[in-house]
Amino acid sequence: MEKKVLGCKCSDKEFRDYVWSIKDKRAVAIKTLSKLNLRRRFVVKDKAINPSLRTVERVVRRIYVYPSYEAEEPITNAYVLGFTLKCIRMPVFVPLIVLRYLEEREVEVLLGIVKVREIDIDEMIEFLRSLGIQVEVRSLVEGIVVDLDDPIVGCYQVSVDERGRVIDTNVCIDMEAQLFLPELVFLIRQQGSIYIYPRKW
Repeated sequence: MEKKVLGCKCSDKEFRDYVWSIKDKRAVAIKTLSKLNLRRRFVVKDKAINPSLRTVERVVRRIYVYPSYEAEEPITNAYVLGFTLKCIRMPVFVPLIVLRYLEEREVEVLLGIVKVREIDIDEMIEFLRSLGIQVEVRSLVEGIVVDLDDPIVGCYQVSVDERGRVIDTNVCIDMEAQLFLPELVFLIRQQGSIYIYPRKW
C-alpha cells in the first residue's frame, strides 16, 4: 500500500519517502521551487500579517530542504516574500526572502495590531502614529491624502483609497505591485535617504 503524506502531491517517490521519514510533524519540506505565487507579509514571532493588516496566518515552525534532515528556522521579525499553504485549520505561511528586517518597536506595534478585529484606514493611521510618525489626513476629490512626518526619513505625502491601498506618492520609489500604506512606509524607511518631489496635493 502506497504511503500518503498530507500536502505532498509530488510524483517523485524518493522525495515522498524523504517527507514521510521526517519525524517533525509541524514542518515543510522543499525540493524545488518554481512558479510560486509569492506574497508579501509582515512576519512577527509565529504570525504572518497581511500588508493590509486585515488577515493573519501562522508561520511554519521549521523548514527542511531536500535531502538534508537538518531543519532550518524560518525568517522572523521581518517584512518578507513567501508563499502560503492551505491547511485544515488556518493557512500556513512559508517566508523565503527578506525585504526588510523590522526594528523592535515595529515588531511590538505589529503584535498589537493583530489584536484589533476590524482594520480600516483609521486603524492604519493609528498604527503609523504608534511608530512615532506624525500623520495628518485630508479627504480630497482625488482620494484620501496622508501627510507623514517620519523622524527616520522626513516629510512626504501619500494618496490612498478607502482601504488604504496606495494610489500615488511624492516619494521616488519603485512600486512594482499594489502596496498598502503600512508597507509603503516600511519600504521608504528601508531606503533611508529619499528623493521627494514637490508637494503634490
